[in-house]
Parts: sequence; structure tokens; C-alpha cells
Amino acid sequence: MIAAYRLSPVVVDPVLRASTGAALLEPAAIRVLKEYLLPLATVVTPNLAEAELLTGKRVRTLREMERAAIEIFQMGPQVVIKGGHLKQESSDVFFDGKEVAVFPGKKIVSDSTHGTGCVFSSALATFLALGESLKEAAHSAHDLVRRAILGGYHFGHGRGVVASCAAGGADGSKQRMRKRNR
Repeated sequence: MIAAYRLSPVVVDPVLRASTGAALLEPAAIRVLKEYLLPLATVVTPNLAEAELLTGKRVRTLREMERAAIEIFQMGPQVVIKGGHLKQESSDVFFDGKEVAVFPGKKIVSDSTHGTGCVFSSALATFLALGESLKEAAHSAHDLVRRAILGGYHFGHGRGVVASCAAGGADGSKQRMRKRNR
């Protein structure tokens, strides 16, 4: 349907493993993702473990994230590798085929991180729909997720969830949205 209707932009969040570590896709489905879906995507947003599954190589440092982003780009889409699982920081790596950009972030100590990947990809799609360039949208999504973690809370058992509305959006997006609606 993506090809038939020429849908764009298409943001793919390759949720390959649950936060518990359980596999969510069979190996054959990962192959289909790589061969058929990624070439149709505008951007893909893997975390470190997903980038490892897509490339078959270790991805645990910024340098390895940059290498993986370039390799994943060869599969078709532009790339944002989410670095929330880095040990010393929480930086994201963006690659559009020309430029590697790092959106740096200090590690946020929180156990309310459930949903960060989904919030990131949804925010990225939203900022793209609002007219931001892919690089701007990725940076805005990065900032929004950081605020969502800071506003996270516990609900039920297990890890807490991120805030569903992160203080009006990234970098004043609430003000930008108001201006667009006038």
C-alpha cells in the first residue's frame, strides 16, 4: 500500500524485541522488513539492539551507531538510531545519506522509560507532518522524548511510563502549532 498509494513520509519503528528481551519478529520477518519495507520507508528509527539485528554487527557506542546508520541507509531509508541504551549518555545519531549528526544528551536516571521508542517515532512523524525537515524533526523528537522521560510516572507494575504530553512539545512546538492554527 505504501508503494501503491505513494505514501510519504513513512516512519518505520522496527520494534523487533519487547522491553523484556523477547523477540517480536521471527527471523524470516526481519528479512522481509529489510528487503521490502525499509526500501519504501522515508526514515527508520531503530534502538541499539534493533540496529544490531538489522546490521548483524555490534552497536554499543556512538562510533558504532554512526557506522550502523550508514549501513542501514544502504537498505533504503534515512536513519535515526536511538541511543537511550548507551552506557554514559543518551545521544541519537541521524544519517540522511549526506550528513551524520549527533543529537547529544546526558543520561537521564529514571525508571519511567516505557514507551520511549514509540513516543520518538510518533513525535518524528508528527513534526514531519508539521513541516519540519527530517533533521529538524529528529532533533525535536529527541528533545520531546527527553522531557517525556523527565515527566514519567508509575502506573501498575514494572517500569514507569513516559509522560504522554511532554510540556508542549520540543523546542516550543506548542507555540509553533498555535502560530500555524491562526
